[in-house]
Amino acid sequence: LASRGSWLWSGVWLALGYASKQQALLYMPLVVMVAGMHSTGEGLKPFPTKIIYGLIRFSLPILVCFVLLAIWDAARAQDTSLWTLAVANNDPSGLIQGDAALPRLLIWGRYAGHFFGADWLTALLLGIGLAGLIWRVMAAPHARSTRIDLILLGYSLGYFLLHWLVAVPTHDRYLLPLLPPLILLVAHGLNQIQKSVSQRRGETENPRVMVFSVSLLLCIFGVLFLPSAIDATQGWIEVGGDSGEHTGIDQLGAYLDSKPLGTIVYDHWLGWELGYYLGTWSNKRLTYYPNAGALAADAAAQPDPAPRYFAAPARAALDPWLSALAARGFKISRDYRTQTFVVYRLIPP
Repeated sequence: LASRGSWLWSGVWLALGYASKQQALLYMPLVVMVAGMHSTGEGLKPFPTKIIYGLIRFSLPILVCFVLLAIWDAARAQDTSLWTLAVANNDPSGLIQGDAALPRLLIWGRYAGHFFGADWLTALLLGIGLAGLIWRVMAAPHARSTRIDLILLGYSLGYFLLHWLVAVPTHDRYLLPLLPPLILLVAHGLNQIQKSVSQRRGETENPRVMVFSVSLLLCIFGVLFLPSAIDATQGWIEVGGDSGEHTGIDQLGAYLDSKPLGTIVYDHWLGWELGYYLGTWSNKRLTYYPNAGALAADAAAQPDPAPRYFAAPARAALDPWLSALAARGFKISRDYRTQTFVVYRLIPP
């Protein structure tokens, strides 16, 4: 919509994206640049009236959405607001330290290698996209498509630098917004190859030839993508999931919910995920401890006679935790076990 100059509707959809996930606002520079380019036409006049008017139309639905979210957040009447939770889970606390630059670059680079399946295939396709853009800049620097591709490339580089040099968490999903602009650049690069081959053969843009060449490309890349797609369905790659780490946590939550009112559940590993499946209005007390000593000491000092359980991943190193509890006189018995999780019943001395 921005590429068609529809400032208002691009603002509406960006606002709805923001209501779903706050990171949607990171698309704002891309939307504004593309819409602004459409408004200036071929002549790049600085801040024409049309752009200012467009920015106002673009901002209105975003402001309305912000106000509606604020009203909804206040109506929830919870101590922790939407905004506080957002900062707590993702606090960009300034620029990174110098010694963190290389490790973060390697992490982001490793994740980005999965953009198009295998890392070598990702490098190949991004290289094709970049080569096609360089060719277009040399051949037709003022063409609208060239300017759009330069905006896509500039935005992608800026987005990557932001997540590399600012201390945001290195979650693989934070690279997802890069996929649409990069896919467009790669598609334009492949299209450039197809056009170049046709011109060398002296062929005109015959629809049948174009359909055949596009179909051939789809078949080739479909085969190349297949091994990575199979790996992804089996959870054998490091992005896009938890590699089965939380499989069955909903059953674990239902099991703990079946325990008596006020049951104490000690936890170190499962955190908000387990809290989510216990439910917002759970009558169980989920309590986090940073280490085995703190758990054992506090559990021994707890006078409440309510039932107590210790929940953990089945693969976790539990011996230090169980030994610390046993040293405080707790009787420990395994009460629940699956391939992923284990729960111990703790009876105080």
